[in-house]
Amino acid sequence: MTDLRQAAQPPDEWELIKNILAEYGLDAIAFVAQWKAAQCPWQGLTEGEVQLHALAHRRMVNAYYDAARETNLVTETFDAPGFYKDIERALKEKNETR
Repeated sequence: MTDLRQAAQPPDEWELIKNILAEYGLDAIAFVAQWKAAQCPWQGLTEGEVQLHALAHRRMVNAYYDAARETNLVTETFDAPGFYKDIERALKEKNETR
């Protein structure tokens, strides 16, 4: 059976926590959040995730009509700025939700 008086004791780190609160005040929350974030390893994207984002930004466009062959000449374009913004968003999501 657990002694209730022993269970109610503050954790060993309490003195350190009180010192941080005294020094930083309300900024202590941001301090702790930054410290905690620094303890988590960076999460990158897998090769498959990068490929999915890359495919989403590829477009096939009609370059022009070749009257001699009666065909449309098609080329592929890539939305690089959209791709980089999409990758940045995906990395932020992956690393902020930990």
